[in-house]
Amino acid sequence: MNRGKFLMIALVCLSMLSCTSRSPKQTLAKKMDYPVSMSLSIGKNGLRAEHKSTSLSASFPNERAIENLTVCVFTNNGDENIPASLEKIIPTEDLAMPSGEDPYSGAILFDMKMSGTFYLEVIANGYKDDTDKDRFLSRLQRGISYEQFKQIVMDRPLPQHGEKGFVMLSAEPVKVTTERHTTADAGTVKLRRLACRFDVFNKLVAELVLTKATLQNAVTKSFMTTSTAIPSEGSVEAKSYDANGDWFTSTVIGGGIYSYENPSPSARTTLLLEGTYKGKPWKKTIEFKQEDEFVSLLRNHIYRIYLTKGNGITPGGGDGGGKDPSNADKVHYLIQVMDWSDDQDIDYNDDDVMQAESVTNLMNPLRYVAEYNINKAGDGFVTDKYATNVSGYFQTVMAMRLFANTTIGGKPYHLPSREEWQSIFPSMKVVDKADPKDITQAPLLGISFKEPFSKTSSEEVEVAGERVVCHQEMKGLGDNKCYALRYKGTKYQSAWKYEFVKINNYQVLQITSRNVGKDVTLEAIAQDAYWQQNRGRDVVRIIPASGFYDACIAHYDWMRYVMNYPYQGIPDDYSDHYSDYPFHYHGHFIIDHSAYHVGAYSSCTFPNSSSSSDRDHLPYIAMFGERNTCTSIIPFSPFAKQSVRLFEGPGKPIPMEYYFYIDENVSNNWSHPNLGVRFRHTNSSGIGDQNQLHPLMVKIPLFAPVLYLRFPELKKGGVPYRVPLLNSSYTLVSSVHGDSKEVKIGNSRNNNNEDVDVLMINYLSHKVQAKNKAEDLQVVKMGDVCILRAVPKYESGLAIDAKLQVKGVNPLIMVRETNEEETIGGFSGYYPFQISEYNGKRYNRKAMRKSQWLSLIPSIKIDFKHPMNPSQELVDIVYVGRSGGVTVEDHMPNYGTGMECRQRFKGSGNGVVYGLRYIGTFCQSAWKYEWVSTGGRKGLQITSRNVDDGISLATIASAQFWQQNSDQDEKVFFPAMGYIPEGSGTQPQEVGRKVMMWATSDKRSDDYNTQTAYCVSATEEGISCCTEKVKVGVRMPIRSTEMYSSSNYKNKLKRHKFFYRVK
Repeated sequence: MNRGKFLMIALVCLSMLSCTSRSPKQTLAKKMDYPVSMSLSIGKNGLRAEHKSTSLSASFPNERAIENLTVCVFTNNGDENIPASLEKIIPTEDLAMPSGEDPYSGAILFDMKMSGTFYLEVIANGYKDDTDKDRFLSRLQRGISYEQFKQIVMDRPLPQHGEKGFVMLSAEPVKVTTERHTTADAGTVKLRRLACRFDVFNKLVAELVLTKATLQNAVTKSFMTTSTAIPSEGSVEAKSYDANGDWFTSTVIGGGIYSYENPSPSARTTLLLEGTYKGKPWKKTIEFKQEDEFVSLLRNHIYRIYLTKGNGITPGGGDGGGKDPSNADKVHYLIQVMDWSDDQDIDYNDDDVMQAESVTNLMNPLRYVAEYNINKAGDGFVTDKYATNVSGYFQTVMAMRLFANTTIGGKPYHLPSREEWQSIFPSMKVVDKADPKDITQAPLLGISFKEPFSKTSSEEVEVAGERVVCHQEMKGLGDNKCYALRYKGTKYQSAWKYEFVKINNYQVLQITSRNVGKDVTLEAIAQDAYWQQNRGRDVVRIIPASGFYDACIAHYDWMRYVMNYPYQGIPDDYSDHYSDYPFHYHGHFIIDHSAYHVGAYSSCTFPNSSSSSDRDHLPYIAMFGERNTCTSIIPFSPFAKQSVRLFEGPGKPIPMEYYFYIDENVSNNWSHPNLGVRFRHTNSSGIGDQNQLHPLMVKIPLFAPVLYLRFPELKKGGVPYRVPLLNSSYTLVSSVHGDSKEVKIGNSRNNNNEDVDVLMINYLSHKVQAKNKAEDLQVVKMGDVCILRAVPKYESGLAIDAKLQVKGVNPLIMVRETNEEETIGGFSGYYPFQISEYNGKRYNRKAMRKSQWLSLIPSIKIDFKHPMNPSQELVDIVYVGRSGGVTVEDHMPNYGTGMECRQRFKGSGNGVVYGLRYIGTFCQSAWKYEWVSTGGRKGLQITSRNVDDGISLATIASAQFWQQNSDQDEKVFFPAMGYIPEGSGTQPQEVGRKVMMWATSDKRSDDYNTQTAYCVSATEEGISCCTEKVKVGVRMPIRSTEMYSSSNYKNKLKRHKFFYRVK
């Protein structure tokens, strides 16, 4: 092949590759049968490589570099939900790395090649070369138990300064479930090095020149996971380093001294520093001690030694033991222990170091607790750590939203998890059915202030992102104090004192903690004299008893797709103290418990998607009172509001989003327009103007709350969990055509007589110019988009919208589908106009009034036999709905004459007439009038359907229009039952040929003593509405409007909602 042809083929191939629409990663995943995706992380905030004269980065590029990866796949022990045995390994060559081959830059894909639930352990840099690889992989035999895996010895030599190859292991097993052709997301796998690092800073002692450092008992091997010992003989050696002007200078030794972790009590690691002090030979041994006891050197930690001028305060005396003040004793040291995953530059001066906490306090869990509560605005801390009346109160899910990962004063903080609270407050020991509102009264809660007790326990807690088993002994004498020896056998071993006391006249919980050695006993620390000494080593936190707002609901199903709100009753003294219980949500009162000397604090408890119990999706809290203190292990009401105390350090942002929830499918009339409510129009004197037109007002009640926080990645039944927010945590606005009105949330009762919160949206069919209540209401028409906007209280820059498109109200749904058949005054089926007695009471006529008939049939004649002019617009004054069960004459003086109905009709003389009615309103609709025969009966049939603006009468008058979307039609049939002439007995006339119906007057007084009355009549010739009068003794059928409570009316509303939500 010549060069030209080769070039052409290359270009064609390149063109074909560039045209593909799927990324290489997507294409690869598509080819995998059981794809798994994961990403890698080694730092909390990313890593930097700067090395400035005043600082030293936590990690360098070589220390995070990955040469190879091995994924170990373990079966799942279903009973205990832990890794069981090694099923397979996925080597580097079977992993699809991100573009650019940087393992940290994106998703890593591999094919599990089988379905099921597994646990993954990821090993980085397990071997150096191919020879080493075979030896490494030979240890990972299929079928070994997870316990055997943990005991595998890693002996890859530790790198020197600038070299790559630090062995890393995933921080914890990662659970993943695979399915065929579905990518399983294993999330972000955090890697931790098996080694630890030692740095030395010597900025403050100018007379000291460092020349050599020797790490005594440097550990050269490590078990796969943390153990209580180091591997076999030959695992320790001395490593010496000389000053080189690079990473080892007289002022900084950084990024070059390493060891595997050392938990051994016999072969303790120390660092010997050598040099000259004021020109004379100098040496000093750095011992890693706590309370004069050596501590374990932990994997993935950095031990930073700060050399300082001796001042009699700084720990770490010289080798001279005080006998050589001119030499070693003039140089002291401080040790800071930090997680190697942290990214921070250390800069300091003499004062900083002198004021720094010693290694003892740097290892104390209490130091991670912020010193102050969050304020009421949610934007910072309170300024008084003791006051119980200055803190903010937040619904737990709102606290999770605002504080899961936040920054205050330039420093990162986060809302603690339940396990982090357990690092401070021991968990409760209580039966599962304890009432969440009364947990301070339950027995054996954590630690007791009122009753003497002594007990031991163990629980897994979290300290600074690390899971730790806290073995603890606790003791109390019932004198409002409790003592505890906690974290026994760990680097966090410490003495604790809890005191329920008053400070500055405020009731608070004071917690004091200090790290102690392994020989300290509970009896020794349970003495006041013990705490009077060495106070400089104490960490103290004040937690005010700020109370909480109790939602009075034990609601264990708050994460379900469909929410319910069980009612739990009200206090016995509620009627006497009504004003003490403001309604803040869902019709229930919220009680302020701040007077009861109780403190309740939110936790960042992410719902457990794998749990079958809804209780695992509820918030957990830290709580204390005058009897005890504990971390809750039973769920608390999601509607309650607690104070917030943050912990230091960045948190894990929880994926959640605001969601505007409107239930459009509630099967009762509370969620649909109430057509019978008319707008009361009054003049300046408050007297009804019966000559004034009035609009039709539609009331649309929606259940509150409507604003939720939704967890998009946590689903149940395929639907994301959502948590309702208290109504007080957001404001609502309704906007139509740029006109915005605030929407109030009020209390009401539903059909089950349960308290509910309802936001009532009122819309008018016509604008009213009078300056009264109508000024506050919005006018809408068919097709309008109404925007409901919720603005969160603590995030005012956000707006969550629900767009609702008006589909309107069809007046025909208000008419009953059958004639009246009830026996009234001795008449049945056919009735005279005047009926004066009914069950001893004046009968409020069931027959529709004249204005109600006009809402269905126009005042002009509907002519079935002759053409009707479509260009002629007719205006009638009509009334939509029913009078609500009271006499018309009592109603009408307070209301106007009715609403305006603009309409046009078209007929070709073929027995059908079409109409476009209620033009320009939310009742705008197409109408069809026809004389039909159905079910062996002849009569008048009226069909109607709501239509948007822009549709023409010509379109409505086509057969195709009515053949489409017929499910949106409402139909009412009036049978041709004829009438019974006055005084002619019981035999009706004109049956099958004529429809006749009574139409009462709009004013009851016009009906009294009248001799003739209006009626509606229809034949195959046409329809006349209220233009014909007949004698009142004639008997004819009655057609009435629907009762709002009838099931038939509710079924109609299901089919014809006033609005639909649109995107």
